[in-house]
Amino acid sequence: MTTIPRETPSEGPGATSRAACLSTIAKHVSPEPGFAKRLASYATAAGVGAFGCSQTADAALVHVDLGNTVVHNTPNTFTDLDLDGNGTTDFVFGQTTLRYSGVRMIVYGHPLFEPPEERLPAGELSINFTNTAKGNAYYIRSFELGDTIGPGLSTPTLNNGYPNLTGIMSTNSSNFGDPDDPQFWGFGLNIDGDIHYGWGRVSTVRDGNGDYTVTLHEYAYETTPDVPVTIAAVPEASSLALLAIGGGGLALAARKRQRSELQ
Repeated sequence: MTTIPRETPSEGPGATSRAACLSTIAKHVSPEPGFAKRLASYATAAGVGAFGCSQTADAALVHVDLGNTVVHNTPNTFTDLDLDGNGTTDFVFGQTTLRYSGVRMIVYGHPLFEPPEERLPAGELSINFTNTAKGNAYYIRSFELGDTIGPGLSTPTLNNGYPNLTGIMSTNSSNFGDPDDPQFWGFGLNIDGDIHYGWGRVSTVRDGNGDYTVTLHEYAYETTPDVPVTIAAVPEASSLALLAIGGGGLALAARKRQRSELQ
């Protein structure tokens, strides 16, 4: 696990109070009762002072525990993920249908689904990685504890060789549907044109009717670009404290939107 360094808070015209920062994060993240209180209590226990919401930890792993706040069990519902809290959506997580090919982690801003005014240049797109040790590269396939996310990993690819930006996640028992071991999504987060490697824990659970419930439980990314990260368990309290310190390790646009064009 990447060492979390100490850092000195910096005050400035754009700085906001810890309470305001936590309130904003909690508002975007979760309708779950008590989430903001839980986040604030961890920050208080860690002795976190007043930080600007735009401040980031220097050369550290930002880890965010989402609890049960990003869950989809209804078709055509999605959550916009702004993982670094800079106001720009990075990925779109959810389901087109409740079947195996409906679970999606879509790269936001590419031309397949976004109208022209919302498309991003290729150099500003984030990246999905796929674990080809578990099958072909068409799907986003899961990584496991101890795996490293970094340069050289495959990205989802269509049979014609073009990037597969539709974000279909493999839900079988060897991938995100594994009932016994936690499974992880590997990504490259684009921040100001630089790639920051990271991972997120995702589960896909199928009920007796064959319908899936999908959950993004947590995620982490390296604040220094181009530095590989190893997937490892991170203590919840310290991770939430780092979120408060780093300010905006998360800002989820937690609106679940209808996207019929994704079917």
